[in-house]
Amino acid sequence: GAVAGGQRHRGALSTLLDFNAAFDLEKLAGLPRTIAYIDAYQIEGRDLSNDIGDAQSVSNIQGLDVRQIAEVWVETWIGDQVRLKVGKVDFNSEFAFNEIGGEFINSTAAITPCIVAYPTYPDPAMSVNAFYLPTPDLYVGFGIYDGAAGEGVATGRLGPGGFFGTDDHDAYF
Repeated sequence: GAVAGGQRHRGALSTLLDFNAAFDLEKLAGLPRTIAYIDAYQIEGRDLSNDIGDAQSVSNIQGLDVRQIAEVWVETWIGDQVRLKVGKVDFNSEFAFNEIGGEFINSTAAITPCIVAYPTYPDPAMSVNAFYLPTPDLYVGFGIYDGAAGEGVATGRLGPGGFFGTDDHDAYF
């Protein structure tokens, strides 16, 4: 908790229970170079950032209380140069990933403040991602995501239907 300064002085505790599994669909279903992935989590607790008044979150696990299937996707390779990933994906894992940022407790090193309303933890979104790898050292990626977060709609609990627009939104990221 905040001992001095900030907005309020009280204890705060955020918890994250995370379960994920990957399935090799080449072994399970004969689909070459294809995997399926699912990630479910539960976030609970008081957000210390609200007491301190910071802009980028004190902890990299905090979020609104939620229980949800956060990610569920299938990824496959077409030849040796094209990778496709379709499903509910965390944008940060594909396009804004900071390899050493996850080692920090504070989220500032892991979550960029420069990309506004992008679909990342705790609100990943439905998407289609394509990557072209012409050489082992170079790739070009493209992704289109449900952009409901930009309109204030939490995408974490939305399923595939949200990707095609709903009464609440019709935005893409």
